[in-house]
Amino acid sequence: MSHVLNENKQQQVIALGRLGWSLRKIERATGVRRETAAGYLARAGVERPGRSRKEAKPAIEVTTDFGAENEPVPAPARARTRTSASRCVP
Repeated sequence: MSHVLNENKQQQVIALGRLGWSLRKIERATGVRRETAAGYLARAGVERPGRSRKEAKPAIEVTTDFGAENEPVPAPARARTRTSASRCVP
């Protein structure tokens, strides 16, 4: 036999969920595990705060090749090479 909450406890969990209580708060107040309370709330059609299905926001377009379409980037200038090892030599 599966474990099922009695009708009174089920109604208590659903009522607290409708009041907007968090699952953790319901768990502390009733002794019913969060996972179990979430199942009863889902079956009762109670939307939990912060869990609404909103329309997704579009992603911001990101460009990583700034100015690539304008003109090619010139090669970096070469550093001058010295003919002597040090300028400190007298």
